[in-house]
Amino acid sequence: MNKIYFLFAALTLSLTGLSQGIVNGRVTSTDGNPIEYVSVGILATAHPTGTTTNAEGAYQLTITTSDSVFVRFSATGYNPQQHRIAVPDGGILRLDVELMPHATQLQEVQVNDDRSRTTSFTQIDAAKLDNVVGPSSGVESLLKTLPDVGSNNEISSQYSVRGGSFDENLVYINGVEIFRPMLVRSGQQEGLSIINPDMVHHIQFSPGGFDASYGDRMASALDITYRPPTRFHASASGSFLGGSAHVGGTVGNRLSYSIGYRYHSNKYLFSSLDTKGAYTTAYSDIQSVIRYQLTNTLDIELLALWSRNKYGLIPESQTTSFGTFTESMELDVYFDGQEVDQYNTQLGAITMSYHPTSKFQLQWITAAQTNSEQEHYDIQSQYWIYEIGFRGDAEVEKFDRGVGTYLEHARNNLQTTILSSELRGWHQAKAGSWQWGAKVQMDLIDDKVSEWKWVDSAGYTVPATFPTPGDPYNMPTVPILQNRCKAHNGLRTLRIPIYLQRDVSFTTPKETDLKFQAGIRGQYYSTTFDSTSYLYANASTHGQQFILSPRINMSIKPKWERDMLFRTAVGVYQQPPIYRELRRSDGSLTTHIDAQQSYQVTE
Repeated sequence: MNKIYFLFAALTLSLTGLSQGIVNGRVTSTDGNPIEYVSVGILATAHPTGTTTNAEGAYQLTITTSDSVFVRFSATGYNPQQHRIAVPDGGILRLDVELMPHATQLQEVQVNDDRSRTTSFTQIDAAKLDNVVGPSSGVESLLKTLPDVGSNNEISSQYSVRGGSFDENLVYINGVEIFRPMLVRSGQQEGLSIINPDMVHHIQFSPGGFDASYGDRMASALDITYRPPTRFHASASGSFLGGSAHVGGTVGNRLSYSIGYRYHSNKYLFSSLDTKGAYTTAYSDIQSVIRYQLTNTLDIELLALWSRNKYGLIPESQTTSFGTFTESMELDVYFDGQEVDQYNTQLGAITMSYHPTSKFQLQWITAAQTNSEQEHYDIQSQYWIYEIGFRGDAEVEKFDRGVGTYLEHARNNLQTTILSSELRGWHQAKAGSWQWGAKVQMDLIDDKVSEWKWVDSAGYTVPATFPTPGDPYNMPTVPILQNRCKAHNGLRTLRIPIYLQRDVSFTTPKETDLKFQAGIRGQYYSTTFDSTSYLYANASTHGQQFILSPRINMSIKPKWERDMLFRTAVGVYQQPPIYRELRRSDGSLTTHIDAQQSYQVTE
């Protein structure tokens, strides 16, 4: 075979007028085993050529010059070799090569922990927000990937921590506490998250065990800092679900600004739900942070936010299957009417920061937030319940098991206004620092609720009162409304939280690092209720309570050969009731609810 190839190569080269020669051989490792797929190439010639070895390690190359050339042998995992050879015209040269194995020394891999091990807060890289996808992509979607954090709805921005309630989480933006709407349901009707991911610069999250400087909630604390611009920048993005735009920059040396706008709609996603109908959703907001340096020691910052979320539905039909394989059921529902939900949020906060020296800082935060919420719907539903059976030929049969009608009505309107003014201080002391703060907050609630449901199942209202046979006063049954709730409630709450905290950090003579943080938080709150419902006359009551919450965080890092750190956090966390917890299902108010308590120990 080699002779035939040689004659063919010689004939080809003689026709082209080029000198030719052949070099062949075998490539093996140091233990004598052949090496397959070794690259064999001629370098630095006018006619470079190359080949690879076969399974027996054999190769063959045609050289088109009688001058000396360099032949290079290279393979992964072996040191390359280079040989200088010269093959006379029409000659054959055999060159066997033995390659030495080569081990590549990988560089040392360093794993950096981005969590401060001495505190309960986790530092989250804001750049990861660009990789979050989904119907409600944002900071909350990123939090749901963390341990101890969960959610039962991918459309909702609400989350629970360690099995707690959605209302037990603190949220701060640039040091300003943010309050969620109370009336609108989570999921389809919810809309945009209050946090604009395009403006986020720094994220801190604690799933419990946070210090006394954070407010009176029991589950978690989320601390968001918006990006302070140092130069002009702008960005924009869009999708079938909406779009966003952001611009920021500086004017001179003292003024900086950052403005973001978002629009979102889930109507394309809702088309895949069980409920078929005409969805009209429009969620939009605009946020801005403007900072001005009055002097070298005094800054003023304005945080402004406006959000509008509207959800509309004209339902047509719904088909839901449930049950087991042996007992499958189907619910078919046909609708009349519509639902319109809307809530608007406005927030304005002014922060003045005074920092005369690097050892002392003072902040004064004044904020006002309003939430206007409405939930209006009149929906009549007629339903059929079928039992699903299967014939031998896999044909589906439906057996009627029930039919009925129900009518739902709601005219719920809730107006919430929260006014607050807070003073915070930080002072560097010996081996640590002092932190303290005091706040005055007023919650104003005005709630008008009118809601009921009527059910007619197989010709009988549920529930219903039936006449006694033979009773002379036998009259037709009067329909009874279910879940009737009609009331007008007013609530005024005064809250005065205060806290004091001491941080100490030092190293012992044996080079053991010790960090100790002790704080105490207290809150006095007083609530006045004005309630009128269809079950109760006009009532005005007053309640008050004082709560005290001590918290301790300690960490020890001995100087051992192995990197070890011991940390524990112990604290009392108390959450005074909010309006959602005070309103009963019939619209009346519960006026005697003490603050919830949680005793937490984390390691």
